[in-house]
Amino acid sequence: QDFSNSFPLQFFGMAQPTCNDGPAAAVKSVLQSQCIQDVLILARRSGDSDFVDHACVQRYLRANEGNVPKAAAALAATIKWRIKEQPAETECPACARCLLSHCMRIVGIDIFGRAVIYACLEHAMDRESVDPQIKHVTRTIEDGCAVMAARAKRLGVHAESCVWVIDFHGFSLLRDSNPQVGMLVARLLAHYPERMGRILMVDAPHVFSGTYRLLKRCTNARTRSKIAFISSTDGTLQAELDSWASESLKHWLITEVHDNRRVESGRKQYWLEPTVSYDQKSQHDPRGDIDFVSSPEFQFSLTCRARALQLSNPDAHKHFHEKQAPDVFEGIDRIKLASLWLQLCEPVNLAMTAAAIAVTAAAGRDVLSLTSAAAMAVTATAAMLVGVSGIVVLRKARRQSKTSYRPHRAEPASPPQVASVEQDEPEQMLHVPWKAEVPKQRECGCGCWG
Repeated sequence: QDFSNSFPLQFFGMAQPTCNDGPAAAVKSVLQSQCIQDVLILARRSGDSDFVDHACVQRYLRANEGNVPKAAAALAATIKWRIKEQPAETECPACARCLLSHCMRIVGIDIFGRAVIYACLEHAMDRESVDPQIKHVTRTIEDGCAVMAARAKRLGVHAESCVWVIDFHGFSLLRDSNPQVGMLVARLLAHYPERMGRILMVDAPHVFSGTYRLLKRCTNARTRSKIAFISSTDGTLQAELDSWASESLKHWLITEVHDNRRVESGRKQYWLEPTVSYDQKSQHDPRGDIDFVSSPEFQFSLTCRARALQLSNPDAHKHFHEKQAPDVFEGIDRIKLASLWLQLCEPVNLAMTAAAIAVTAAAGRDVLSLTSAAAMAVTATAAMLVGVSGIVVLRKARRQSKTSYRPHRAEPASPPQVASVEQDEPEQMLHVPWKAEVPKQRECGCGCWG
């Protein structure tokens, strides 16, 4: 059955455009494409037909520079992906088990009506599992789209893109430089074209530059132009916020950035009501900007759902703080121990990143990237030498920790005094009843009797 003239536009609630209208004619051409018509019935059966509207098709056209066949193919691929994955209904499995797994949520709305998403690496405890991270990012984008759609219906303010504020405090080259995560995120963003309004990298370390070079090859120039590297200490963060954030949202973001550097890692319960801020003078609400928290759109955020999850599962935020087994390193400074592990493991990850960049650059004959990869390889070699010294220190700390936490053993009682025997008395006449009961004694070096 041919739906080219009636079904697509009427089905999605759009007026039938005239062929003389340029943008509307392009939208009609996309919806009349064979690949789109093949998935329309499937979308209707799955209940995700609201995804495709006039603005959605225009976003795909802008992302593909007006190329109708490419836009139609990309939109058809997204519809198939949504039918299979159901991103609007999928929750992050890691956060369902423990709310401290990830720290990425919607915190406010900027002056242009865009949803503002804030993420802090320091307070995300599960950064190694790839699939939960992708599901969390996917659901966060879906929540942002739902917030903007609800505001458009309630206030008539139409916005399509989100603002991302990524706080690199707590960044680890070992935990946060998995190339697979970067590739999957870049592939995920292909299903959300024109949804990235602004991306702020706050306090990104220099070692992140290698990973960023790899990610640049997976994104287009339009997306790369929206990325800005800023610092929380030199005034660039405040200058950036002045261009799009309201006064309350700007104050909240600056306070949150400083507050995250005060709170112990893994203790940020962002779904709870206000606590005392880092300056100890005012109340800071970790849930988000007060204007957003008090709005009806707050119900679409992970923060609102997290509160309900905690009420249903009181132990959801205790997973990473329960002591499952005795820790032989309990007496050692944990920050020093963590730094030793990084000295041992980061060079390997850095070398893998350098190899990935070198292979990609060799395929494209990019001399600059090859030079960068070579520099990273030299840095990895030097770091490995430092890691060798770290091994020695770590082994020594482990021995000291095991020794200091060895269970105490009471020294055996002194043997009873035996009366002196005359020198000329035969040896077989000596009878010492305790001699067979006391084991052979020796000192093991720690002061106890082995």
